[in-house]
Amino acid sequence: MKGRRGSFIRLWQDPTALKSSARIPILLAVVLGLSLIVFGLLRTASEGAIPATESSGDSVRAGDSSGRDFGPAAPDARIPPMASRGSATDSEPLPDEADETFLQAKILYVADRKPAAEARVGLWRAQSGAGPSYRPARRLTELSTDADGLVRFIVPPGVPLELLARSEDQGPPARLEVGILARGETRAVQLSLERPPAPLGFRVFDAASGEPITGAAIRSVTFDQSHLGLEDFPGTTRLIQRTDGSGEVELPGEARDTRWLLVDAAGYSPVALDATALEGRTTAEVGLMTAASLTVEVVDASGAVLRDIEVTLQADLGGYRTTFTAITNRLGETTFRQLPVHTPLVPSAGAVEEIPGLFDAITLTPGETRTLRLELAIQ
Repeated sequence: MKGRRGSFIRLWQDPTALKSSARIPILLAVVLGLSLIVFGLLRTASEGAIPATESSGDSVRAGDSSGRDFGPAAPDARIPPMASRGSATDSEPLPDEADETFLQAKILYVADRKPAAEARVGLWRAQSGAGPSYRPARRLTELSTDADGLVRFIVPPGVPLELLARSEDQGPPARLEVGILARGETRAVQLSLERPPAPLGFRVFDAASGEPITGAAIRSVTFDQSHLGLEDFPGTTRLIQRTDGSGEVELPGEARDTRWLLVDAAGYSPVALDATALEGRTTAEVGLMTAASLTVEVVDASGAVLRDIEVTLQADLGGYRTTFTAITNRLGETTFRQLPVHTPLVPSAGAVEEIPGLFDAITLTPGETRTLRLELAIQ
């Protein structure tokens, strides 16, 4: 105790000895800090070599930029030969890359055998089985062809597959049953696609002045087929498009697929065009004439007016037959406006749901307004 106490007293009494002793822990802290910094720098340098892969034939090896060889690369370093897998929705599970199965399709247009670029190609799991083992068809994924009309899929093996291709312009699709591919197989197929028809530029103008007609309607006509195989006139009309301020409109190429095209505008006589005559054409124009109007009076043998009588006008527009129908009012009259001109109109009249009486045909001229009196024998 005395020795220790004496030493303490000497340190307290000798300031030089006290300062020398205080430097020891400071030096230890500095040395420890420098050691940690050096250790960190060495560790960073050892991790600075970035591994790279190099391929020699079918084998893939891993190394770094300094040329050191780390031996064979891990299996996931293999670079698949496909640039894009696409995005499969609700798809079958894909196999491991080591056993990938590939399906390559080339899409060509039928007419000129040129590649169909940007065509959409859907990969489908084909319908299979029956009864309890039945599986419906299901789309696995869809990709677009490149400039050469090619598309490549990674597909599940052992599954019945089919392809469905269509043009970006929504032409008729093409379908191909591919069948089943074995694991690791690569198969190439080819589909022929119909090129979508070119659009049809349409112009409508006033036949008298040559001025464009704005808002003219172009309608397609379809027919219901009777059991006798005859066309049920006048058919069903559907509006395709209307002309713009310059009297023009671009119709889809499918507009040629209908039997007739009806062109009409307010105040003008309607015109029917045979759509089959538009095959191979990219433009068409039609001039409309001012429509006519006809007021029909229906009376009996005594001259008394007949109300609630159905009056029908049958017209033939260059092969397309159509009808106009109206009911007489309390004055025994009804008026037809926007009637076709320069074509026979065959009137008929009779009580609703009764066989009408037929009358002689009449023909109207552009802009004409006429009154027609029909005498109907009422029993």
